[in-house]
Amino acid sequence: MVLRAVPSGIGGAGPVLPAPRSRVAGTGLVVLTMARHLAATGAMLLTARSEIAATRSKLPTVRSAVLATGAGRWTMRSAGAVSGGPGRGFCIANPAVETKIDRASHSMTPLHVVDAFTSEPFAGNPAAVCLLPGPADESWMKQVAREMNLSETAFLHPVDGGFSLRWLTPAVEVKLCGHATLASAFVLWETGVLAPDEPARFHTLSGWLTCQRDGDGIAMDFPAKVCAACDPPAGLAEAIGAELLFCGNNGMDYLVEVGGAAILRSLRPDLSKLATLPVRGVIVTSGSDRAEFDFLSRFFAPAAGVNEDPVTGSAHCALGPYWSAKTGRNEFIAYQASERGGTVQLRVNGDRVILRGQAVLMSRVELLH
Repeated sequence: MVLRAVPSGIGGAGPVLPAPRSRVAGTGLVVLTMARHLAATGAMLLTARSEIAATRSKLPTVRSAVLATGAGRWTMRSAGAVSGGPGRGFCIANPAVETKIDRASHSMTPLHVVDAFTSEPFAGNPAAVCLLPGPADESWMKQVAREMNLSETAFLHPVDGGFSLRWLTPAVEVKLCGHATLASAFVLWETGVLAPDEPARFHTLSGWLTCQRDGDGIAMDFPAKVCAACDPPAGLAEAIGAELLFCGNNGMDYLVEVGGAAILRSLRPDLSKLATLPVRGVIVTSGSDRAEFDFLSRFFAPAAGVNEDPVTGSAHCALGPYWSAKTGRNEFIAYQASERGGTVQLRVNGDRVILRGQAVLMSRVELLH
């Protein structure tokens, strides 16, 4: 298999570079002699002459990708066979540069990375979505989740009535996840597995969850996770670093309110203390300092391997009922004030919360292992 990367999009066709003059033969070895040519274009410099053995053990487990570099956008796609037999390698190239990686054939598992709860790339919450033909080995799924090192990796496969869906952080499996569910539905429509007007139905540890296209977004029907008021556990206020106006617990997370948006935005909690709490994480909320949002939140879950989650759909299953009881309203536009940030639209409907958000496909690769 040979993959050729062709400059496209921003910057036009890009410079024509002379072809490299040498290559290293051998299964699994990388031929990278582009340093002199690629330095002028601002592209990534890849060298392997002196570290072939080390490079071989660290080869990326992908077969296809889209690269954005100083030389423009390079799209890699299949282009036939190379010496040694069909399906044994691929190359990275612009029109005149080829770097061949000769590799034995593997079973490929498609994996997509999607930014959820955002309409812009590099914002919202990234989730990896792994499409499988059937149930996968537990240890393999844990390894993939650790390899992705995102707040959640979603694993889904067809079952009667829809798809089985499981969510794994780099450390644990969770019972409910909004952004990875949104990402999973987005991928099913993006890849044509489901028709655009067909609902995505997922069987999960929290029961059946349904997603529908809704204009330029995706609406998700989730269970409400009401937090009953409780005394804060010893040390929680100190770990958060602020006075708590409210503390509640829904069996999955603590929910606390602090005294304003400025306090919420400036929080630097003691994560080691939060990790000792017998819950998935701590939701912190306040009123909004921006007119376009009804309330703000942040979510810290060090015990689950996620110090701060960028945007947390499942947290809004608790935030919706809390702010509904507080304001008498049932529809909100919320903002999660993490470093990446993201917007969640929500509607409280009895014991359900309808979450709405957008998504952006960031990458599409294939796992070799």
